[in-house]
Amino acid sequence: MVSTSSTTGSSRQHDQPPLPFDGQFYNPTPRHCQCVDKKPAVQFVSWTRANPMRRFTVCPLRFSNPNGKCELYQWNDPDFSEFQKKTMQKLREKIISLENEVSRLEAEVAHMDELATNVAKLREIVAEKDLLLQGKNDLLDKLQEEVKVKKTEICCFPMQLLYFSSVILLACWCYPFVASVE
Repeated sequence: MVSTSSTTGSSRQHDQPPLPFDGQFYNPTPRHCQCVDKKPAVQFVSWTRANPMRRFTVCPLRFSNPNGKCELYQWNDPDFSEFQKKTMQKLREKIISLENEVSRLEAEVAHMDELATNVAKLREIVAEKDLLLQGKNDLLDKLQEEVKVKKTEICCFPMQLLYFSSVILLACWCYPFVASVE
């Protein structure tokens, strides 16, 4: 079993590895711990500032039972120079910085996708409102035309009444003459 871990002396602090696990680089020497039940040893990778990317082999119970009697703790890789440690730490920080930037950009893209979806929905709503408004404008035009016709009819009514009254008056006035001719 291979895992990643960060340890400093007796205190235990776990840092996330900046790189995904790649089993081809971890080939622990098959060993058994010195416990009574002789469990198979496990390999971890240290991500501390003091021992970056350094593999070590320990008893599987070492971190779950720090008071245990097993003494198996062996470095599998040689210690790095200070230059190598600082370089690896800078690279690790750069990887973490880039991962954070990628996460931020992914969140920004997701937000922009959400905004684009909202814009599309708003455009649909505007199109529906425009269609409804066009229908209302058509109805308004029709009603205005009807009002014009009614106004014309109302305006012409007195003229029609005048003509009709004139005809009746003329008929009444002419009736005695027409009746006497017969």
